[in-house]
Amino acid sequence: MRDWLIEKALEDYESCKLTLWQAAIRCGLFLWEAIHEVKKREIHVALSLNYYSTCAEVALEVLPIEGVSLKAFLEAATRAIDDLPNPLKRTGAGRPRFDYRSRITALLVKTWLNKGYRDTEVYLNDNTETLATFSLQVPDHNTIWRTITFLSESYLKELNQKVAVNLKKGNDA
Repeated sequence: MRDWLIEKALEDYESCKLTLWQAAIRCGLFLWEAIHEVKKREIHVALSLNYYSTCAEVALEVLPIEGVSLKAFLEAATRAIDDLPNPLKRTGAGRPRFDYRSRITALLVKTWLNKGYRDTEVYLNDNTETLATFSLQVPDHNTIWRTITFLSESYLKELNQKVAVNLKKGNDA
């Protein structure tokens, strides 16, 4: 079954229906494993400007996880974050922190994808246009990791509940 999933995802990658990152997620591989599979199967993709525009369009709606696209997930997550007070508000001197909305959203995307911090950073970098529609930036993997250390369990539970409610509202519409 796994080989069939990999084969189908890489066929979609080869025909420019998916980016390599999307193909990796679809078949449950890390990005480096997908790259290895591409090399092993000698898959070649002719890259052109049309390829990049096609991939950008596909990235917005393809690859729903549990029936939810990245765009729908980001809508639900940012609404939930905006409804709660900023848990990362800094008091005192020092360098200003990275945008809290982007940090928390990146952490939620990491959990949603069930991937590591570096893979989440790569995924977000592949979808910067979608993030920009929500005024979000891409934090690096270390910043994503540090974010979890600043969030209380009660905040995470409340945030999770609000995201779930927002996703349900979106699916009912």
